[in-house]
Amino acid sequence: MNKNLIGLDIGTGSVKVATSSGTFSFPSIIARGKSIDIEAKEIVLVGNDALKAEYVKSMAIRTPVYRGAPTSMDDYLDLIRHALDHIINSKDAISVHYSDLVIMAGIPYNAKEHVGKIKEAVIESFGPKFFGVMFQAKATLDHMALQDGIVCHIGHGTTEIMAVSHGKIAYGQTLMHGVGDITNAICSSKTQYVDNEIFLKNTPELANSRKILAANISDSLEKVVIDYPHLKIVFAGGGALVPRLVSEIKNGIIKDVIIAENPVFSNALGMLKRAEKCI
Repeated sequence: MNKNLIGLDIGTGSVKVATSSGTFSFPSIIARGKSIDIEAKEIVLVGNDALKAEYVKSMAIRTPVYRGAPTSMDDYLDLIRHALDHIINSKDAISVHYSDLVIMAGIPYNAKEHVGKIKEAVIESFGPKFFGVMFQAKATLDHMALQDGIVCHIGHGTTEIMAVSHGKIAYGQTLMHGVGDITNAICSSKTQYVDNEIFLKNTPELANSRKILAANISDSLEKVVIDYPHLKIVFAGGGALVPRLVSEIKNGIIKDVIIAENPVFSNALGMLKRAEKCI
C-alpha cells in the first residue's frame, strides 16, 4: 500500500490515524498560551503535550471537537497538522510533503453540514494531493469488508448508528451520548478520560452512568434493528471495549452482535482503504 495514504478519524476524545505503517492516536486536546519572553509568542501544544499543561495557569485547554463537530477551525487544523507532521517526520517517511498525501477523513452523520468548510480549510492549509470526507460509521464496514450492516460506533462524544443496505446508507443517526457521559460522571479533570483504567474500577457511580448510556443507545439501536432485521450488528469505537457496556445494550432484539476488528481504529482503517481508491 502507498505510504502516503492516510485514514484520519478526528473524534471528540481522540484523533485516530491509520497509515500503511500502522496506527497511532492522541487526545483531541489543544493547549494555548503565551511565552514569558518579551515577544510573548503564542505556544500551541497538541495531544499528549497539551495534557501536561492542564494545570499551567498561563495555558488554556481547548477541545477542538464537540459532539463530533469542529468547535474552532484553527484548533481543528492544529489537530490535523499534528497528525500529518507525525507521519511526515517518521522514520518511514522519506522526503514526504503535505502535497504528496492522500487523506480520507471521517465525520459523524450529524456533522455533514461542516464538510464543505472542512475541505476548504484543509486544502488551503495543507494542499494535499487529495482530501476527502466520508461518514465515519460507514468506514467501519469498509474496514471489515462488509457491504451491508448496522454499525453502532460508540465514541467519546457521540454514538453513530448507521444502517447500510445494498451498499447504500439506508439510515443514519448521531446520538449526543458517548463514553464521555461516563467519564464526565466519574472524572475530576477534563483530561482524565484518557486513562482507560478508570473503567475497571466499576464503582457504583460508574455502573450507574454506564447503564444510563446503555439504555440511551439501546432505545435508538433497537428501532433500527427492527427495521433492518437482516443486517449484521457491528459495534465499534472505544465504547465497544468498555467493560459490560455492550452486554448492557443487548436485549431480546439486539442480540446477534459482533465487535469490529480493532474497534478503536476501525473507522480510520476503513478510511485508509477508501483513500487507496482515490489515487
